[in-house]
Amino acid sequence: MNRTLTRLALLFLSLVILPQPAFAPPPPPIAHGSLQALQSCRRVDDGKFYVADSADLPAALAAFAGNGPRLAFRVCSDFDENTHYFMRNAASPDLPVCEITESEIFPDPGSGLVVQLAFGNQHFNPNDYLRVTDWSHEPPKDWQTRGYSRIDAMTSTVLAQAKHGTCPSPTDLNFAHLQNVPPGLFKAIVDALRKAPTENPGLFRSADADPGQFSNVRPTWVFCNDFTCSAFLNNGFTATFDAVNGTIKLTSILRYMD
Repeated sequence: MNRTLTRLALLFLSLVILPQPAFAPPPPPIAHGSLQALQSCRRVDDGKFYVADSADLPAALAAFAGNGPRLAFRVCSDFDENTHYFMRNAASPDLPVCEITESEIFPDPGSGLVVQLAFGNQHFNPNDYLRVTDWSHEPPKDWQTRGYSRIDAMTSTVLAQAKHGTCPSPTDLNFAHLQNVPPGLFKAIVDALRKAPTENPGLFRSADADPGQFSNVRPTWVFCNDFTCSAFLNNGFTATFDAVNGTIKLTSILRYMD
């Protein structure tokens, strides 16, 4: 395992993805009409959430109405006041964790979009699919001209959280963003975090952390390579894990925010 590369990756994500610590230089200003202006909603603004059955579902999303609760939307405005629509689908209830995917969709007159409503079924059922018109995964041409990638827009974001009985709505705010983290691996990470305060309290003391702070901690971002996983936690710490004999072992705790 290359711990230097892992810590550099953690530092990079803390500067790009997460709220800035006091010592970080201010980010460059966003210019109107730039690619960054279009991406500001995706990176910064969580926006508002709606399930497809919401009474206050925006009129623009009326074609999806009545198809909840496993279909939901995140709606936000970017720096140029363009509205972005992100569709959230719940994955199979048979997974060991609660998992959803999020992908951006765009109003597109004359186009059609097929949405999968049910997952985990062994047999094709046409009722598990919703076909809507005037929507697509294709960004507007002027957005693409500014560098808003069609491939990036079509790539789904995977989010997950620990399963405690029935999974919550895709609008729940406790989902962690995953990068290269299969469901079983995410469950192992959550279990390792839960057990660590009693099984290895010295690991927390060496990081000047109170093990009691980790009794209900949850990951907010998790990313893995072949041998190591790293996670940002919702209490201002990061955690690093090693894969040892097919299991996940918590190896370090670091503070990234005061």
